[in-house]
Amino acid sequence: MLCANCVHWTVELFSYSALKERWTSLIGNVITPGYKDKFIKESEKLSVDFDQTRLSFKYCGKGCLDRFYIMRNPRDDRPKKLVSTCSSYSTSAAAKEGIPVPGPLWAICTTESHGTSRIGGQVFYPGLYENTTYFRIPAHRNILPELNASGTCVICDSSFQHGIRVQEVSHFCCNKHYLEWWRARNPEMCKKLNKD
Repeated sequence: MLCANCVHWTVELFSYSALKERWTSLIGNVITPGYKDKFIKESEKLSVDFDQTRLSFKYCGKGCLDRFYIMRNPRDDRPKKLVSTCSSYSTSAAAKEGIPVPGPLWAICTTESHGTSRIGGQVFYPGLYENTTYFRIPAHRNILPELNASGTCVICDSSFQHGIRVQEVSHFCCNKHYLEWWRARNPEMCKKLNKD
């Protein structure tokens, strides 16, 4: 499973403001200062206004990796990391549709508490650690999801050893499948929480 073969692997030219916007929508925390430094250096090197400076980046369009990688040359489009399991991996164009990838709402920055939180009236619990990222997952009613449980996923029917179980309700192999199930049962809350 290589990110380079996945339909979500993206190479794109950004201004700094466009990069910040995409970073926020996919990763969800404040962009690290090093990215701005790269734009400043490139602006000075080319004697171009900062707002007009563009740099090429490669990244996961689903937000499964926690950073954007600058391209060193036009052929530098391969991922820096090898991701062995990714719930969003696909070679099918149809995979680009469906539930929005966990973005600012779901991803937990490594400096945040990994405990329970409340956002917009919805209780969130820490989800599974997937692809170097912790995720928040919304509670179903008042049931605390059990992590690292084994079972068979109600979404994709795959067996798993380290997934999510909602006691007396269902089993899920990954955060994405739990979110698909939760969204179907909580459409209004999902809409409220994903407002732009």
